[in-house]
Amino acid sequence: MKKNILTILVAAAAAAIPAVSRAQLNGSFESGTNNWVNSTGDSYLFNTYSSLGVSPFTTINPTAGSQFAVISDSGVNLYDGVDTETVSQTFTVSSAGILSLNYRFLTDGYDNDAYNPNATITLTDGAGTQTLASIARSDLQASAGAPLSSGTAYQVGDRLIGQNAWQTASYDVSSLVGQSVTLAFNVSEGSYPNDSGITSELAVDNLQVAPAPEPTTFAVLAGGFGMLALVNLHRKKS
Repeated sequence: MKKNILTILVAAAAAAIPAVSRAQLNGSFESGTNNWVNSTGDSYLFNTYSSLGVSPFTTINPTAGSQFAVISDSGVNLYDGVDTETVSQTFTVSSAGILSLNYRFLTDGYDNDAYNPNATITLTDGAGTQTLASIARSDLQASAGAPLSSGTAYQVGDRLIGQNAWQTASYDVSSLVGQSVTLAFNVSEGSYPNDSGITSELAVDNLQVAPAPEPTTFAVLAGGFGMLALVNLHRKKS
């Protein structure tokens, strides 16, 4: 009996939780760069990968599906004053819930205080712009000659440093249902032309809008576990 109750409980809870919305945004980049726009128009600055080898120490793999994207600032200000590569998508928030995504920052601005390339993830709606995540070279290494930030950064080869694991950014979009918003990934070399020789990249993956469980979901769970407790109590008395 206990097994049957648990099976029913899990099935009921699963039915009460709305499905994750990922496909409409191409948020795992399984369709390449479709739906996304990069500001410079240089395709080599925005690409998708099944894995990215930053040998000899690590390989970056997707966190969802078989692809992830990388936004690079390589060469964006070598010939003009453009300092930032931006990749963005504008979409309508269709349901209440939490927008979340994974990101990872890499840069070859190691051990040089003159260079502080950075990346930001922003969400813009009619009321303004929210910063969901921000990371810079100085967050990985406070100053030239200083050790890398413990538990945050790792070094690859002579100059490349980066975040040692995928990070998660999230934002509650429940108040934005029906509104058009723009999600943007920005990678900047710093102040033109200081960082012209520095390359920095932001890997992104698994963008989704996951509706929060309805109160009824928790009621189903609470009631089901209460029933299991009563069954256990009855068995002990028998």
